[in-house]
Amino acid sequence: MPRLTRAQRQELTRDAVLRAAGHEFAAHGYQDAKIDRIAARADLTRGAVYSNFPSKRALYLAVLLDLLEHDTSPGRQNSLAGALGAFVRVWLERLPLAGDPPAAARLRLRSLAGVFEDDLGRATLAQVARLEGVLLGLALEQFPDEEEAGGQGTPGGGTAPRGGEAGGRDPRGEAAEGRALRGWEPGQFRRPGESPGRFAREEAARGRRVRLAELVLTLLAGACQLAERAPGFGDPFDVIQASRHLAGLDLDDEWAPPYLDFTGAARQVWEPWRPPDGVRDELTGRPVDLGTDGVIVVLGTQRLEAAEEAVRAARPDDQVTVVVATADPAELGRLVRLRVGDLAGCLRVLEVGVPLRLVLDEDLAVTSAVLGRAGGDGRGEDGRGEDGRGEDGRDGRGRVDHGRGDHGRGDHGRDDDGRGDDGRDDHGRDDHGSGDNGRVVGVGRPPDGGPEPDELEIAIRIHNGEIIARAEGRGAAHAVAEVRP
Repeated sequence: MPRLTRAQRQELTRDAVLRAAGHEFAAHGYQDAKIDRIAARADLTRGAVYSNFPSKRALYLAVLLDLLEHDTSPGRQNSLAGALGAFVRVWLERLPLAGDPPAAARLRLRSLAGVFEDDLGRATLAQVARLEGVLLGLALEQFPDEEEAGGQGTPGGGTAPRGGEAGGRDPRGEAAEGRALRGWEPGQFRRPGESPGRFAREEAARGRRVRLAELVLTLLAGACQLAERAPGFGDPFDVIQASRHLAGLDLDDEWAPPYLDFTGAARQVWEPWRPPDGVRDELTGRPVDLGTDGVIVVLGTQRLEAAEEAVRAARPDDQVTVVVATADPAELGRLVRLRVGDLAGCLRVLEVGVPLRLVLDEDLAVTSAVLGRAGGDGRGEDGRGEDGRGEDGRDGRGRVDHGRGDHGRGDHGRDDDGRGDDGRDDHGRDDHGSGDNGRVVGVGRPPDGGPEPDELEIAIRIHNGEIIARAEGRGAAHAVAEVRP
């Protein structure tokens, strides 16, 4: 029998931990699960568990990610009501079966009850929920309402969807009309203090359905919460039918954030653009070429709602890429990947795309490239020169070194050092060496007192392999997306 490589042994260990953890969480739930029992079931030491997953929370999120699967067989829908019904039906497949044990039911529901109780975790959940509303809203904007569908509100009737990868209307098409009202010319930059205008932004977001999407997600969150706390209550088919009726609501949805009147203009620059490779779109799973012309927006986990700024301001043929930055890929990064992956799986039933690509920048390589820094965010004090990385802290692929071990994580907090099964030591720190905010010490720390990775909002416009405009801070995504090469 051939001898396994180190990487193969690590993969087998990780799989064993995930299987054991799945059994433990299904039997006892998140709160009562014990790392010692997981290690024993996997026939590993406690230290081996922590060397693969730095906390119980990170391990729970990894188990939920492993469970993601959706049946997207119904195919294309022809109206807004049909799209809502199809999306909700796929979402409700997670509802537990009759007779499921409570802990197994919570796992099936992808429940996060009691998992993120700290301030940073709750704030991140709120931002992720807003991002979900934007993504679902952008998808729903591609379907005709009842009048446009000729009254055919059921699958098989009416007209085809109006945009995305399936063809037709792009949600940004009306944004171009709004920009025409502002009199933009190619290459023109807004002068400092010049406001884009609230009326123009309202025009740019005409036909917006983000509020409808948020209402649908609220309905689904309530259905899942009742399924967890009052099993058997309600009929899922009633929820599906109710969601279809939401298509007829007039929610007076508008998008005109008042702070955009006070944001500065993007700076005109001419800088070389050297993006890292090996990144993928969390919505489609496809590789992403960051070298193409378009807008790239780096958003920390506390600024995810700003993704809509870039989409509304961009012209229809712009390639918009949203890059999510975090100093805590094991927990906050997995949370974003779980929730976005879950939503993307449900959206596939609609057979339309959304006009953006979403990248999770776990090693902050893209963030460093956008900032124009040579990887200074995350390298160790010694610059990691002896392990093949240069003084800028990057490896051969341009990725930033965060001082992680062979498993992609640091050696902090991995073995029997007196921590309890909740993953905290006597000082109340999480088992990965971070404080209650869940951040890994020494990872992605900003130099010179700059913003934390989770609080970033940076945008650049790429044209012919160069950065031609950039902006930072609140409103940056909108300011850069307005620039015309």
